[in-house]
Amino acid sequence: MKNQGIIIKFFVILFLAAAGVVSFMLYKPQNIFIPVMIDNEIQFETIEKKISPNTNEKGNYIIKNAEEWRDLWNKIYSAVIIKPEIPEIDFNKYMVVAVFNGFETSGGYDIEINKIGEKDNAVYVFVKKKLPGSGCLTSQSFSNPYHIIGFVKTEKEVLYVEKEETVNCNS
Repeated sequence: MKNQGIIIKFFVILFLAAAGVVSFMLYKPQNIFIPVMIDNEIQFETIEKKISPNTNEKGNYIIKNAEEWRDLWNKIYSAVIIKPEIPEIDFNKYMVVAVFNGFETSGGYDIEINKIGEKDNAVYVFVKKKLPGSGCLTSQSFSNPYHIIGFVKTEKEVLYVEKEETVNCNS
């Protein structure tokens, strides 16, 4: 009888530990958007905005020279036999910022730089990520949305402000 109580306690503890591990693995922290008031909006130009099945990259890039630009372009088109010509950038005057959403197992995702602004000693890049909500019809192909922009070169620190939006497809 005593051993039976110990066995039951063992399985209860094991069950609770497993439930805790599973809930931790399923937990997705909410992306908290903190508004930033900018002093001056910066004009930018989109160089390329696509959904690429070729790269698994996730992250943000600040590119200030031709070598870094060529490396990124080659990474984007690494799985393509005939690569498009690399856009020319005058890195004496301009810089490039690229944002990559990361590998997704379906379509329906998007990432976009929708504003850039200055405040104090920093440049803020505002990034909007879109995720497909329940009921959205999406392609069943791998994707990695990205957005590459160019703007007047600065030596200020570049910071990113990200906002996630889930698209409602049930209406």
